[in-house]
Amino acid sequence: MRGSEDDWWFKFQNDKPGIPQAQVPGENRADDQSKRTLVKRFLHSLMYKVKERVDPPRNFSLNTLKASASVSGTMLKQLDQSLLISRSQLTNRRILCVAGLPATTSMATTMSLVCGGGLEKVVFHDGHSPTVEVHFLSPESAHKFHEYSERLPLLAINGYPLSVTWAKPTRGLPAGHAPLASYVAEEVEGYRASRVIVLTRPVPKRQTDTAASRGYPDARDNYSADLNIEKVKWDFVQFGGIVEVMPMILSKLSISIQYTDIRSAILAMHTLSQKSSLLYSKYSLWSAKYVRDVTNRPCLTV
Repeated sequence: MRGSEDDWWFKFQNDKPGIPQAQVPGENRADDQSKRTLVKRFLHSLMYKVKERVDPPRNFSLNTLKASASVSGTMLKQLDQSLLISRSQLTNRRILCVAGLPATTSMATTMSLVCGGGLEKVVFHDGHSPTVEVHFLSPESAHKFHEYSERLPLLAINGYPLSVTWAKPTRGLPAGHAPLASYVAEEVEGYRASRVIVLTRPVPKRQTDTAASRGYPDARDNYSADLNIEKVKWDFVQFGGIVEVMPMILSKLSISIQYTDIRSAILAMHTLSQKSSLLYSKYSLWSAKYVRDVTNRPCLTV
């Protein structure tokens, strides 16, 4: 951009500023005019080069500069956030999604395929393509099962291949999943709490002739007429969803209750321990305890 003579760098005074222009001799005025012309050209070329180096490009404004700085800052924040996500996901992720389940698959069948460690809870999502969210107690257990599913491409139910992927991060957290509640962690560490509890009751002694017999005992000798599995299920479903209620083959009469959430099992155990509760009076002859979760088994090495 060329400057005009009205600009400050083109305004020059005579060598004798005290003498008016009309009183300066003609020869001196001519010399001064030529000097001013040379100085103008020199300064103009100098300022033009300087402005070429420091002037911003055309159509460039302060808003453009602010916008570019904002974009750069946003990109840096996104980069930092992506690095934080990649680090935290390695340590905080503990929820996996099992997809590809047949519509008629039971929850118990799905749990029989899960391994690596105990679970906090399982969440079933019904729809066109049913999925199950598996919440492990620890991220280490979740990573074991995830690696196991990647090493075993034939993980399937009734010929339907299953896919195991990480669940979306918990809302409100930059990445990863919410940690285990403190009271649940205390129950797990202090009392070995799990989703599965077992009720046991002593079996009446057999008759002498039946006990001495080498053959298979008569089923009527060990039959418990007052036991109804459906009633047991309805008594304990008040604490939360149940995966299954199954009898167990032990020396005592035993029933296994597998909950969908470990909190339900904790609540049931606390209710059974209160002598003032109706559940305690109904199952006073039974003893209850936590047992190892069905998923708390090592993953097979393939």
